[in-house]
Amino acid sequence: MLREIQPRNDWNLRIMQSVKEAKKLKKIRVLTAFNAVTDYIKHVDSAAVQAAFSKLDEPHRAKVLEKSQGDVKHLDTPVEFLAALIHAMRIGKASRIVASPTLLKWLDDTFGNPDERRLGGQAALMAVQLKQLGAEASIYPAFLSVDQAKLLEGQVKVPTPVKKKLAFINPLKAARAEDATTASWIFEFKKGQVLDVGERVESPRDNRLIVSYPAAYVPAFRPEMEPFLPALAKNLDLLIVSGYHSLHEKTYKTHLKTILAQLERMKNANKKLYVHYEFVPFEEEAVEKDVLSQVSKYTDSMGLNEVELVGALHTLGYKKQAQDIERHESAETLYYGGVCLLQRLKLKRLHVHSLGYNVLILHPSVNAEAARDGALFGAVAATLKSVKGKLDQKSLGQPVDLKISEAGYNQLGVFESSIWDSWQKRKKKPISSLLRKQFMSAGIFEEKDHVAIVVPAPVAAGLKTTVGLGDVVSGCAVAYEQA
Repeated sequence: MLREIQPRNDWNLRIMQSVKEAKKLKKIRVLTAFNAVTDYIKHVDSAAVQAAFSKLDEPHRAKVLEKSQGDVKHLDTPVEFLAALIHAMRIGKASRIVASPTLLKWLDDTFGNPDERRLGGQAALMAVQLKQLGAEASIYPAFLSVDQAKLLEGQVKVPTPVKKKLAFINPLKAARAEDATTASWIFEFKKGQVLDVGERVESPRDNRLIVSYPAAYVPAFRPEMEPFLPALAKNLDLLIVSGYHSLHEKTYKTHLKTILAQLERMKNANKKLYVHYEFVPFEEEAVEKDVLSQVSKYTDSMGLNEVELVGALHTLGYKKQAQDIERHESAETLYYGGVCLLQRLKLKRLHVHSLGYNVLILHPSVNAEAARDGALFGAVAATLKSVKGKLDQKSLGQPVDLKISEAGYNQLGVFESSIWDSWQKRKKKPISSLLRKQFMSAGIFEEKDHVAIVVPAPVAAGLKTTVGLGDVVSGCAVAYEQA
């Protein structure tokens, strides 16, 4: 007798299974590279924001509200910062905007000390989280000041030449006194939080605005590491790169040549080395387009959120797909946009993580079930971290009572009703109800030239933080899949 398909129950059982199998992460050797910063965490105080707004004269207050109706591209003035924060809270979307040094100083003067200082940047967040979950994880930061090394101390090691040999050493021993500490402000806001700024703004969900330092580092291995890259590659199963958004128009071509040569050398030294690129939007669209096109030649996988996907699609000329997501984000619109990006960049895997669900687009050669289970584990890990504040093997081993969110499960239904209907029209033959039910249970949709996966995620109440959760999802997903 065939087993009765119970989609919700199947996903909930899969959550438990993914946690049980997380011990396989102990087998994987991972290096995360380049983007490591210090995060200044500030929980948005509505009264403080309203006070900063009220100090502006009437024309500037009007300008804040006008600018807050759309995306703010750069932060040079208090008007632009307040507009960006109000916009982020109005739509409940995560955003990252580069700020001028003058504006960063104004934040210091206006909001005082951060509520918390912690390690930030994709490379740092992924390395530490994977290490805590048992992986053999290390980090190679482009910048490693003494202050940043102290945050990494006792958590992960850094590959460095020592006496003409490759060694993985304590971050404090690898720190460089001449390196600056790069810091970003992260303003976290809560679902239901209200700002009264001449109009009532209420956030529809927990999220944050990242006010980023002007990136000034080179996201590449330093010259002294060049002779050791083949040995480093042979010591790895997975390389996660990030930080290419720090490249700028005047100098990027020289640096990009170095980056590509290094990736090629590592891939040649270890044919099984899997390279994942965690994307962050660039300040300059022309640089972003060229870097995406070039770096993708040496990367297998890319991770990004729904906002970053929109930006990348705009940059690469897929305006309709980008606008469709902006108008109505759903599993369907992310799918169509993701297919464009996967095929344009000739990737094996594209992972779009959004609140409540994930969409993956794969080359047909990729193991779809392994990719799905990896993305589900990534979502589970991020949810547990958001509730517990810290996630390691010990806390992961405690009873896990998580269920698939209704919002995520509904996105399976959105995909099922729209994409499968479209498929049925193209094939000119009916789709059985059994096939549709199997999709709701497994989340996997196969076409000739790609595979799409929709993964509903658990979302917990009472989050301690939203910072870096996308990086947790993405890093844990690709490591779990490759382990």
